[in-house]
Amino acid sequence: MTYPRIELGGIPLDIRAGEVVESDSPITASVIVRMGLGSGIQLTPWSRAAGSLRGSGGWIPPGLDGLDFSQPLELKLTSPESITGPGPVFDLHCDARPDKAPWAFAEVQGEWVPAECVAAGRSVSVAVVPGAVRYRVHWMPRYWVFAKKPPRDRSRSFDWTIEWEEV
Repeated sequence: MTYPRIELGGIPLDIRAGEVVESDSPITASVIVRMGLGSGIQLTPWSRAAGSLRGSGGWIPPGLDGLDFSQPLELKLTSPESITGPGPVFDLHCDARPDKAPWAFAEVQGEWVPAECVAAGRSVSVAVVPGAVRYRVHWMPRYWVFAKKPPRDRSRSFDWTIEWEEV
């Protein structure tokens, strides 16, 4: 089995360009509004993903100099996202990679067992498993992002960071 690689703008990141660390955190327009008796309500009109890819100790550069960083780029990540709940239908908060289908598990008697699932867009339906008390869906995310071209570090190895924000 081959494991998918991180891709930016259709270019797979080569392990020889450095071991890649993925990080992400949402950016939101969010505010807590206080009501008359002090109880809070959080208002979030929008939320998007943002993060970085960091490579270190590479023998070669990441090979992304041909990308047009002024345009949105497709970013395919490999660090799985997951949702746990009563199921059996789940709505993903972002697209799944088209080259790696979501996969699922069912908790039966305290153990997580593989379960069949079918994805249609961002909706994933897990096959009902007898005795299951909850389900979990995993997927590798895909975003359309604006990314910053990594600065050049001219030492004996290649270290680089790419910051990105969802379009």
